[in-house]
Amino acid sequence: MVAVLGIVSYGVWFTHDYVSRTHFGSGPTVPPTTTVTTDDEPSEKRVGTVSDSYTVAADRPRSLRISRLGIHAYIQPVGVTKDNAMATPSNIGFVGWYDRGAVPGTDGVSILNGHVSGRYADGVFKRLHELTAGDDIQVEMGNKTSRSFTVRSVRSYKTADAAGPLYQASGTSGRELHLITCGGTFDKASDTYRERLIVVAD
Repeated sequence: MVAVLGIVSYGVWFTHDYVSRTHFGSGPTVPPTTTVTTDDEPSEKRVGTVSDSYTVAADRPRSLRISRLGIHAYIQPVGVTKDNAMATPSNIGFVGWYDRGAVPGTDGVSILNGHVSGRYADGVFKRLHELTAGDDIQVEMGNKTSRSFTVRSVRSYKTADAAGPLYQASGTSGRELHLITCGGTFDKASDTYRERLIVVAD
């Protein structure tokens, strides 16, 4: 009887926590335009389609579209945390643009990151591993123009080995877009995934 009550209590808690996080939880459904500099637990509150009301500077990325994966997501700027690590988006449905790197489509390496999942829901980059060479990626800018990229490679790296491939150019185009998310198995001891998936596009 005690075990049954415990299971019922857990079920009630789980349902309440799931609904509160994914439907009514804290966190914006449209990203703030200020740069994220923390790695606080991201909101799982559901994000709708990209709204015309979301505006950024004309020369800054506004949204990401990957038609093959059904992605059309807000882009918010992210910087570095107090530990000098790249920050991540404040909602699992947002994409983060590393604003210390290049602007997408300009000379250098531009980096977009996104969550693979939250506690209860899939993140914006859940299916990123399905991309293959030749796939198309579109970044819409603040002035509503789009910049197109073609996937060159999709590779997984051990987390400790991912910094080089993420930050360094690997081709000759001079204008690379790198997308990154978590991969592999989750390591409870370090509270992170064991791998990082990196997509390189020109």
